[in-house]
Amino acid sequence: MAIEIRINDLSGTKKNTDYIGWSPRPEWVRQNTAGAAITVDLRNNGATNGGQVTFFPADGQGEPDLLSPSEELVGLEIAAVTGQEEGQWTKFFIAGKFDQVNERSFPSKRDKDTGIGVFESNTGTNLFTKTLMVRVRKNATKLTPGERDDFLTAIMHLNTKTSGNHPWQNFQNMHTDKARFEIHGRSCFLPWHRMYLLNLEREIQRLEISQDDGTKKTFAHVTIPYWDFYSVADQVADAVHTQQFMGEADSSGIVQFAAGHPLVNWNTNLGGINNAALGPKLRRGIHPALSSWDPKQQVVPVFTNPAFGTAFRTERDTLKDFSDYERFNNGIPSANIYGLEDSPHGPAQGIWVGPVGQIEFSPADPLFFLLHCNVDRLWAMWQWKTPGYRFDALDPASYDKIGKGSRSTMVPRSDRVGNFTDDTLWPWNGDDQPPRPDEASWGDMPASDAATAPASKPVLKQAIDYHGQHSQNPDDYLGFDYDDIPLDYPVGLS
Repeated sequence: MAIEIRINDLSGTKKNTDYIGWSPRPEWVRQNTAGAAITVDLRNNGATNGGQVTFFPADGQGEPDLLSPSEELVGLEIAAVTGQEEGQWTKFFIAGKFDQVNERSFPSKRDKDTGIGVFESNTGTNLFTKTLMVRVRKNATKLTPGERDDFLTAIMHLNTKTSGNHPWQNFQNMHTDKARFEIHGRSCFLPWHRMYLLNLEREIQRLEISQDDGTKKTFAHVTIPYWDFYSVADQVADAVHTQQFMGEADSSGIVQFAAGHPLVNWNTNLGGINNAALGPKLRRGIHPALSSWDPKQQVVPVFTNPAFGTAFRTERDTLKDFSDYERFNNGIPSANIYGLEDSPHGPAQGIWVGPVGQIEFSPADPLFFLLHCNVDRLWAMWQWKTPGYRFDALDPASYDKIGKGSRSTMVPRSDRVGNFTDDTLWPWNGDDQPPRPDEASWGDMPASDAATAPASKPVLKQAIDYHGQHSQNPDDYLGFDYDDIPLDYPVGLS
């Protein structure tokens, strides 16, 4: 007999489907040659220190039974195949293993380092093994050298103009001064940047780079790591702000990389701007107000230093101060109380002299994306840890602008289109008419082979329930997770 398993895509037509996170993903198993019906057990087949999987049976509606996770799925019936007929598929669900009791997750460390073992129930014979990867976004300090270098190689390739196409320049152009009031200073700040990160990550994952031996190196296994800027030096700074990773600025602020580093010839793509601090070489000096701070030797995070503007909110402040989205993101401006956009996001960028410290140029420095990945992670952490959860797009506590915004320029920016749950997001919607920015020419949101959401023209609310927690619908999963934030059970499940 021969066993076949398909992950994320029953059609079998997609290419990079063998990737899962913490959200249960649909899988199907069948016999694909003639044979009698069999009963099988599915087991976690992860390598030591590699990715680990958890199984969920399908319920009566064909959705995952979230109350029955296990490291094996026992007694799964696979239909008989006779003659030339195709085998009948049996559906089940899997997710990466996350031990919430011990707050430990088990993501992969390399592509396809785990899998599903199919064993005959009666004899224990191993009939088939399907390899896959538990692919999640990780703390930059937890990357293996291979994971780090694959990420760096991918973004350098996007930064290199080829055949008239320059993907990294597109990401810079989405985040210029023209877009300032579309994507900053209102509630959509976090949902918009979540989709922006997802766009870059999907561009990375669909890369194929030709090698000298005629093969192609693929990057479907690569995710954007996050720089946990609240961590002290021995946990993060020594791993991130080095010549081996994000680079180390010399006395003039020019970022230096180790010999052979993928980013050694990084170009900021900011030619024509009369400001040497912006390129073409990457610069990342320290703000004069923090001249004594060394990102390689910090003892306490700079973000708790009241000498630097709003940079005094701790991570606990960020996650605990507010239980509703409006104040979590926006703060209470009339009382000079800060939300996440102002702090820690603002000083996390503002501590630097160079492109990353200026909104209109910040994506020219790849550190921007690691920084924003952590901002998004803080939102995701708040969504998970706030009592009642904050994944329901119809709950004002999860997101304060419900419905559709106005196209009138006579209303406050907070009430205009692009800031409400049912609005499509610029620039993926192609909308370049007022009050939107006057350019939206960078195409649709790229599709993923491992997830069906969001739509090619994303709707803001799709960013809120990013792993389908509230809906309990696998089709709402955006295809990313964080190494320290599980899919938790919705209210009412236990």
